[in-house]
Amino acid sequence: MAKNGSRLRTGIVIGIALGAAAALLLAPKTGAEARQAIRRKFNALPEEYKEIGAVGVSAFMDARDRAKSYFDVTKQQVQAALALGKEETKRKQLELEREYAERMRAAAAGLVGTPGIQLPKTPNGNPNTTG
Repeated sequence: MAKNGSRLRTGIVIGIALGAAAALLLAPKTGAEARQAIRRKFNALPEEYKEIGAVGVSAFMDARDRAKSYFDVTKQQVQAALALGKEETKRKQLELEREYAERMRAAAAGLVGTPGIQLPKTPNGNPNTTG
């Protein structure tokens, strides 16, 4: 039972230390202020818990850095995909505008019925013969 009580105390102290470190790291302070606050809290702990806390803080910071890196990469990928989508949309728009202009010129020139030339349709489905 004494061993379980010791583990519980160790777990509680580690949890408090990690919680305090996380709160300080996520608080709206400058990096120097946050590090100084962590140092003060860390120095107040007994030596045996300092090693455990250091490992926990290091693991937390590594996870935070990996998450930030993943976010940055994902953000870049999304931005690249959006840029590509915009370029493709613009290209398709220009292509459709050229095709429409060509059909309108053909209709105006009286080339209706020429193979490969089709008049644009009106909303009711009839050929647009007004040009």
